[in-house]
Amino acid sequence: MANNRLSESVLNELITHWEAHGRDAIDRTCKENPGAYMRAVLSLVPRDFALTAEKDETPQCTEIRFVD
Repeated sequence: MANNRLSESVLNELITHWEAHGRDAIDRTCKENPGAYMRAVLSLVPRDFALTAEKDETPQCTEIRFVD
């Protein structure tokens, strides 16, 4: 039971820290270490996904759809 309380406590602290500093950390990492930023982003993307690009009135618009 002590392990569960410790795990819960650590997760609560991480959540609190993330809520306070998460966006700043993402922005800073993107600017200072874009390679690490991309590795982190790509680690969250499923290995099997479909990418479709559709041209519309706004040429910078790209739609990404994930498939199961």
